[in-house]
Amino acid sequence: MYNIKSLIALALVAISFLSMQSCTEQLAEPDTDQAKQLTIDEIKTTKGYTWYQKGYDKYTYDINVVNEVKAKLQNSGKTFLLFVNPSCACVGTQEHFPSAVKILQNAGISEPVFKVYSMTYPAMKNPFTNILKINYLPALFIMKDNVALESVFDSLYVFRDKNPKISLEESLLKCLN
Repeated sequence: MYNIKSLIALALVAISFLSMQSCTEQLAEPDTDQAKQLTIDEIKTTKGYTWYQKGYDKYTYDINVVNEVKAKLQNSGKTFLLFVNPSCACVGTQEHFPSAVKILQNAGISEPVFKVYSMTYPAMKNPFTNILKINYLPALFIMKDNVALESVFDSLYVFRDKNPKISLEESLLKCLN
């Protein structure tokens, strides 16, 4: 009787394990390790980005600098790539990302001239994995002809070492020079 109970218990464990394996395989999506491109409208309604609108509304930019950015970008052929982690509570994400979008939009840059990719870690696959090295999220790259010209957020931190009061739009303008 003890052997029959042991065999039944072993069979139940095996069946449970096999059913969990098949469930996992069925539920796994092929692109789960792939950054997802989102529009700003999608960002506003996507779980994990509830902080976005607050950061966007809070940021006050210097209109004169944004107008200089706008003038530099006219007919430049430059595009922008933004990479962001949806649920990161860090200042870089919740302040820099929505601020960058606000600056770009007010400089007359709209989608698809700038694209946003949602990703949970810097090494996540994305359409630019072969040409960009993303070290931190969020990341903002100035591109031309599929070549990265500048990493704006990285440059911002370098500029702030010399001038802690430099704004994001001033950093962007310096990167465009």
